[in-house]
Amino acid sequence: MTTLTSTYCGVHQLVADVTLLNENRVLMIRTNNGSPPEDHDGWYLPDDYVGDLEHPDDAAHRILEEQADTSPEYVKLSHIDSYVADDGAWNLAFHYIAHVSIVGDIDSDDTQETRWFDLGALPESSEVANSGQPLSVVARAVNSATDKPDIHRPSTQ
Repeated sequence: MTTLTSTYCGVHQLVADVTLLNENRVLMIRTNNGSPPEDHDGWYLPDDYVGDLEHPDDAAHRILEEQADTSPEYVKLSHIDSYVADDGAWNLAFHYIAHVSIVGDIDSDDTQETRWFDLGALPESSEVANSGQPLSVVARAVNSATDKPDIHRPSTQ
């Protein structure tokens, strides 16, 4: 049996986020109390690091389950960005898009707020994390969206 060890190196980081759409709206999250997660001072998309040996597609599904309490039928890779983060690590960011047709209340708590924004009335870039970068991710994801080609369903383990 193979034993898995941590693959964290501090030089490379894999990140995934999801532009979650419901009709003409996108879900965004904001930290309310305490120190926000790194680069999350303002509204941001559901996101997280990709876990050790986790496929980015599976990470997108996990992120939506954990942060948006939803499991859409599919997620689709919209685009990939490569950049150097503030801590000097090279980040490879997998940007996904997903659609949900039925939306229930997403429980906000004392530490974070979730809100659906109309695509025509997104928050100002000064109110968005990373100097408004998630707004360009949303725009690019929405512009690249198609019906359902190349879909990925979560793997069963």
